[in-house]
Amino acid sequence: MNPDGKIFNLLSTIGDLFILNIAWALACLPIVTIGAAETALYYNTLKLAENRESYVWRSFWKSFRDNFKQATLIWLMALGVIALMVVESGLLGNFSESMQGLLRATMLAVTIFFLLELVFVFPALARFYNSIRGILTAAFVMAVQHFPSAFLIIAIRALPWLPGFVSLELEAAIILPVLLFLRSVLALAESFFFVRIFKNYYPKTHESDE
Repeated sequence: MNPDGKIFNLLSTIGDLFILNIAWALACLPIVTIGAAETALYYNTLKLAENRESYVWRSFWKSFRDNFKQATLIWLMALGVIALMVVESGLLGNFSESMQGLLRATMLAVTIFFLLELVFVFPALARFYNSIRGILTAAFVMAVQHFPSAFLIIAIRALPWLPGFVSLELEAAIILPVLLFLRSVLALAESFFFVRIFKNYYPKTHESDE
């Protein structure tokens, strides 16, 4: 490919990512729709990672509608788990030290399980047709079987929150620009890993342009 073609492809990808970020931010506004927004985002970044053409604005909203019910139910389940973990954390002080240690270890295991599930479930929903139980099971199995990649994906997902360990003021200053302009970039970076992982689970009849 000539240099002009490479520059054009780069600018086209940057434009697609910008459009995706706008669509994602708009779709997340009601909060309850975040699951569907995440699914629609990965539906497009997976295509970009595979160098497949996509009219991102139209494709985003089509995926958002098609996966809305399943993605929203999964997201509400995730919010329920988060709320339960917050409540349990607040109740730790009511137990003895030995019991607190046991509960903390249990919560740590649940948190790891939850993170693996949450990181994989919406990209998996964007790429595979299945029931909610099937998607949840497949997401966890893929995360465990490809744990090194899963760890790197979690690391990418955590990047916007790292400044919070240095200063809450710094985190507050950068989080909005990150969410408004860089969420799609991070999703694309993760999607290169997801593309490689998902290839192991396609039916033998799967075609790359389906």
